[in-house]
Amino acid sequence: MEPYVWAIAKTMVRALFLAGHDRVILDATNTTDKRRAEWYSDDWITIHRLFNADADTCKQRATEKGDEYILSVIDRMASECDELVLR
Repeated sequence: MEPYVWAIAKTMVRALFLAGHDRVILDATNTTDKRRAEWYSDDWITIHRLFNADADTCKQRATEKGDEYILSVIDRMASECDELVLR
């Protein structure tokens, strides 16, 4: 299911630029270089913004909201996270 969602997201980003929008904001947790690289295109300029929150803070927030089922996902994503390198 997830690849389908990302294909739609890419289609929507492209469609918004083709419709004449100067800026399109995509809110996604692109924690690896590979995931961020998927958004580079000759058709637009990609700018990444880092909203830094450590795994412990994210887990605390999830627990407070009753979302304990995502604690293992937070741990996995934190272990896979690549440092953001601006290009």
